[in-house]
Amino acid sequence: MLVCNQRRAVVSSLTFGNLADISNEVRQSEKQRFGKLSYLYRAIRHIGHNKSLPIRYQFKHEGSHTLKTWFCLITTTKSVGGHVYSASAPGKMHISLLNNIGWRQVIPYFWFALTGNLQNSKAITQLTATSARITSATGQAVTTRIDGDPAVKLPIELTYLTDRFELIVPAVIE
Repeated sequence: MLVCNQRRAVVSSLTFGNLADISNEVRQSEKQRFGKLSYLYRAIRHIGHNKSLPIRYQFKHEGSHTLKTWFCLITTTKSVGGHVYSASAPGKMHISLLNNIGWRQVIPYFWFALTGNLQNSKAITQLTATSARITSATGQAVTTRIDGDPAVKLPIELTYLTDRFELIVPAVIE
């Protein structure tokens, strides 16, 4: 289980950056009609307008890295939406960063998004960690989304708790 700021559980994912902001603009009717293409359309409209942000990632045993971040995805498992995108790292969070996006990266990023084959991209930085402190290097306000819902602004502290058990809740059958 992943915990944000020692009080908010992250069940599957925490995101921030331009792509997370863009996904807010996609309406339910667009998703139903065009599926994943609706996200691509919104992302293409923002290319060149929204720049990568310098974000500082501090890790307990690995020091600090300031990386250009266009989008950050932090997950509790190695898969998203049924796509395995990362090597297994039991007991750790998976951190994937889209470093920057320009016109040359659109088709490769779209391909990676459709196939979930992110581990082969050279434009995506992947890290694993048990704890992290993430801050905006410039002090700019950056809002996160936890499990798809708007959440806290950076800075955040994340801790992967390995001594917790998984809770499986059965689906309600009507």
